[in-house]
Amino acid sequence: MEVTAIEHRYYKLMNSKNIGYYGRILNQIRYEISPLNFHLFTYNINANPICPNCPDSIESTKHFFFECVTYRNSRTKLVNDLNEIQSQIHLQTNTNVNVNPITLTEDSLLNLMLYGTVSNKSLNKLIFSSVTNYIKATKRFVKNL
Repeated sequence: MEVTAIEHRYYKLMNSKNIGYYGRILNQIRYEISPLNFHLFTYNINANPICPNCPDSIESTKHFFFECVTYRNSRTKLVNDLNEIQSQIHLQTNTNVNVNPITLTEDSLLNLMLYGTVSNKSLNKLIFSSVTNYIKATKRFVKNL
């Protein structure tokens, strides 16, 4: 039996290390209590909501995932991974394979990244893996040892 790319990535996720730390960061981002400057500013922990890399932008969840120029390379990998996963979601929910996958809006994509999809647990794990790998790759949340 041939192993698909999705199955291979699922296996790698199940055997990866340090997923816990970045998973906690993802949960903090979900609840808007993360170390992102806008989240800290919201709770009066930080006096400044500005991105440390973009002096004219607020470091919000959307900015971190979609706009910050510092994370452009990491974002490209994340978007490619999510496009592959989105194609799998589309194939599993449509009987007509010839239909092109729906292009997600930024809000829909963010929702998918933060909360996954209700249709498939395995794909949710891949989404989780892709997003936590992005968080790790940005080095925005340096793990203190």
